[in-house]
Amino acid sequence: MLPPFILQLFGFPAAGKLTVAREIARLVAERGEDVLVLDNHHINNVLFPIVQIGDGVDLSPRLVEHVLAVRDRVLAVVEELAPPQRSFIFTNVLIEDPEDIDRNALEEMARLAERTGRGFLAVRLTCDVEVLAARIGAPDRQARMKWLDADGVRRFARSATLLQVQCLELDTTAAAPNEVARVIVGELNRLREEPGPENAA
Repeated sequence: MLPPFILQLFGFPAAGKLTVAREIARLVAERGEDVLVLDNHHINNVLFPIVQIGDGVDLSPRLVEHVLAVRDRVLAVVEELAPPQRSFIFTNVLIEDPEDIDRNALEEMARLAERTGRGFLAVRLTCDVEVLAARIGAPDRQARMKWLDADGVRRFARSATLLQVQCLELDTTAAAPNEVARVIVGELNRLREEPGPENAA
């Protein structure tokens, strides 16, 4: 059995992060591995209903602080209480920002993987802006309190820059989710099959 992993998928809203994550989880679970998908709305939706968050991305700084606090507790539970064999797939919108909030979040995820003996892989999912706008109103997004504004996601994707870090990058514009998932699973397998430092000559 391969060692467990932490996978961070990031991309703009409607890039297919959760769909791909679920497909990866299915493929991994089929061969007997224990894996859990933690979409960013698992965290956000603990708080969003309390404040009746609207359809937009302009969250108050104070609400963002609380969301980050919930996220920190989730990561603490992963580190302290999760079964050691369990893998985790996280999905987020991670962008370049002046305070490096998202860059620091990704680096903390990598450190968490190292501390818990899990492999780590970050994947940036890109997608054509008009395809994002076409997908943004899907019914399953509404059910999960995700962003639904096509014009808003166009503005966001054209004004923001996805986090620029060395990672696997895949374009979901035309690729089927299962195709994207299989590439990622292949990279995860390769990563986990490589000998660790203790095995190096």
